[in-house]
Amino acid sequence: MPAIRVDNPVTVRIKRFASSADLQEYARTMTLRYRPGLSVLFRALWQDRWAHALFDGLYPAFVSLARFGLENHAFTPVAVMSNYTSSLDCKKTESQALGLSGVGIYTGTACQMEEAFRLFGGLGKKHQELVRVNELWEQLRSASASLLFDHLVVGSAHMGEYASYLSLPGTKDSSVAEETSAYGRDIVGEFADRLYHAHGLEPPPPRTSSKPAKQVLRVIITENKRMTAGEIAAMKELAKAGVGGAGTETGSHSLNISFIDWSAVQPFRNQLKLLQDTDIMVTGIGTALFYSAFLPYGSVCVNTGWKDAMSIPTFGEEVLGMSNHRSKFVYMPLNRIREGVSKADVEHQIQRAASLILAGFSLPLQNAEENLSIFGRIIHDLGQHSDASKKGLQGREQVDGGFLCHQRPTGQTSLSDLVFERLVDAKNLLFQLPGPMGLAEACQMDVDKLRQLKKKYRLPEALGASGATCECVICESCGLSTV
Repeated sequence: MPAIRVDNPVTVRIKRFASSADLQEYARTMTLRYRPGLSVLFRALWQDRWAHALFDGLYPAFVSLARFGLENHAFTPVAVMSNYTSSLDCKKTESQALGLSGVGIYTGTACQMEEAFRLFGGLGKKHQELVRVNELWEQLRSASASLLFDHLVVGSAHMGEYASYLSLPGTKDSSVAEETSAYGRDIVGEFADRLYHAHGLEPPPPRTSSKPAKQVLRVIITENKRMTAGEIAAMKELAKAGVGGAGTETGSHSLNISFIDWSAVQPFRNQLKLLQDTDIMVTGIGTALFYSAFLPYGSVCVNTGWKDAMSIPTFGEEVLGMSNHRSKFVYMPLNRIREGVSKADVEHQIQRAASLILAGFSLPLQNAEENLSIFGRIIHDLGQHSDASKKGLQGREQVDGGFLCHQRPTGQTSLSDLVFERLVDAKNLLFQLPGPMGLAEACQMDVDKLRQLKKKYRLPEALGASGATCECVICESCGLSTV
């Protein structure tokens, strides 16, 4: 497929000097605003949605710092942000508690995230400054001044969440981790630890085994906007009734189960405090899955998945599992997702997760591939066996850096979209396509090899569709909803 070029020209004014003496003379006439220490310039899109604010904004900035060995340094955040909170003091609890505005902005969450940026930069120090680029620009214009940074880090080279391949950027097998030995570290864990410290909380302590010293395992089942009223009622009943003990050779442990509506756990610091001691998190796709990045050592995340209106199942952002060195990820069987997940299905997965913990898996995880679902394993193997596919999935062959390859047709970053060879949703594109296009084409994938791997991993059987006959094995155009 020919590369698709996205033109976004920027005008740069250049002033040239005949000599260094002329340059020095010109500099003496300038009005300078000096910013000492380390500053980090980043863009925080949609800062009223916490997962976007942290993983599209702050996390890429943190990875940039790590590439320079500056991940433990205090810095001043210089952020490009929407003007959601201009009239508020986000340090105040009442500002962070505000809800949805009349124009659809989660104002309180925006304040919480701006505070997270500020505290993260200052390593928790209350006096740390947060600089808004739009306000800084106005100050410079009104004073006819120029800005001199002591030390400025800027740019992330497509290290945002949605430009990833199999894992979050900066981690093993991510789209930018060419030197896997250098970036195969627990960068997500380091990010989580710093965020805990920034909010005045001790990060979960390191462990070498998942076997717990405590007798009661804490389980949280998190609400998801995709749940029906019946599913919510069933999960609340499960939390109330419990699932009994989980017995192993180490003895019997009990489970303390809670059903969590994150909107009722405010502000963000209280959410971190809850996660600090969680052993098992049961969650669906989307924003709720990003809480898995802050789970303690030796925990298990149960991904219950979701099916769309076409009955096509997905596990959403499972790149989070591949990026996590501290937790195991388990997945609801695909046939159960297609038929409809029941209370008994969730109960079984909780018991499975408890057994994994009590059996004692080693930490940190040495084989992150274990945290991939069947979709992730197929795409992982495709990248291993087809260099062209790997480069296409990483966006290394596209002028747009792979943006088109990660359009999230079903509404989330999903490896299942690649496996099912779904069509790109042209309605949500920032630029025009030359015509209808599937993700396999957009990502320049080896389709023949992909279909071989679907057979190898017995995808039709996993879906409960072993009798299906499609040239593509299983794909969107084949009509999965009718299988």
